[in-house]
Amino acid sequence: MKKTFIYLSFALIGGQAFSQTTTLGNTLSGVLPASPNQFLGSSNASDLIFKTNGFERMRILSSSLASSAASPTGYYGIGIGTSTPTAGFHLHQQIFKLTGNTTAGGPNIIFGGSAVTSGGEWGIEYNAFTAGKEGLNFWKPSGAIGGSTNYNLFLHSATGFVGINTNNPRVSLTVNGSALFGDPGVVTTGFAGVQIHNKVLKLTGNSGSGQLTFGNTSPLSTGDWGIEYNNFVAGKEGLNFWKPSGSAGGFGNYYLFLHNSGRVGINTNNPTAQFTVNGTCLIGSENTQLPVGYKLYVETGILTEKVKIAVKNTINWADYVFEPTYQKLSLKALETYVIQNKHLPNIPSAQEVSENGIDMAEMTNKLLEKIEELTLYMIEQNKKIELLEKEISEIKE
Repeated sequence: MKKTFIYLSFALIGGQAFSQTTTLGNTLSGVLPASPNQFLGSSNASDLIFKTNGFERMRILSSSLASSAASPTGYYGIGIGTSTPTAGFHLHQQIFKLTGNTTAGGPNIIFGGSAVTSGGEWGIEYNAFTAGKEGLNFWKPSGAIGGSTNYNLFLHSATGFVGINTNNPRVSLTVNGSALFGDPGVVTTGFAGVQIHNKVLKLTGNSGSGQLTFGNTSPLSTGDWGIEYNNFVAGKEGLNFWKPSGSAGGFGNYYLFLHNSGRVGINTNNPTAQFTVNGTCLIGSENTQLPVGYKLYVETGILTEKVKIAVKNTINWADYVFEPTYQKLSLKALETYVIQNKHLPNIPSAQEVSENGIDMAEMTNKLLEKIEELTLYMIEQNKKIELLEKEISEIKE
């Protein structure tokens, strides 16, 4: 990769030697260009000051700012726009501009490297190698620890999007690789694109925003499933599992809804019980077919301590048997019916029960009907018995 670097230098005009010049205690001196010791600067302990139009433009300090074991002579500050530089190069209220042939890598700023001749450890450049993918590129030069790499961090010019390991970020932050949030000592394993360790992922925004979407192989797709916090309707706020437009099966809402009250809804955002299903429910093998006309099917049975069955109105309860207008079979007709059909009137046969099952509320009502009819039969028989006993008593007298 071709790189263009910016260097700041002072040239000797026309190869001529400068005579010694003294201004406010600063000495500007030099020797013939043939000498290996030629220099441009001061030879005393005063700062070197550059002025134009009588105003100071740049200053080079004569004494070091700080010293350390790594740099025993310290850092000699250069200031532009300031007479008191506090760093090796201090630019105050000025613009530092790098320009050049950006299609060839552009001008660079290089950081790191222990040797003066080192190519550095990190570089920043304006990169315009590919049309539509221009931007600020953070890269590693050849010879750097870990070797040369590109687009470690990339700020796209046209969109403002940020890319990690890519110069083509599609959204505000595009990571071409994996990401870890939390303890840097935790090593990501498996195929996790994003790992969050001991941290909280928080999504906030207006109603219906702050979403997670899943599925679909196309990176431009909205996905096949979504999770959002939904508060479109007051009193019906909660976590909504939904399907975006364009997903397999089309758009849908409230496939699973976790209401703020803690209640759970299926196909509803208004669960009125701890678990509310707006539709049918099958409990059992995935291969079991739910019979038509029923809301709930439980394979292999239900074990419970209490069952309560409600009836719609009084017509569905057998007290009508005691009404004066009720017509029941005579015992003789009942005998004939039982002999012929092998079951009581208005009671399903064993074959019908085997094929269709029974309605608990309906069957309970029919059994009560038979009990109440039996009660009437017993009352009638008791009256006949009392009449016979009276007749026998009169004959004996």
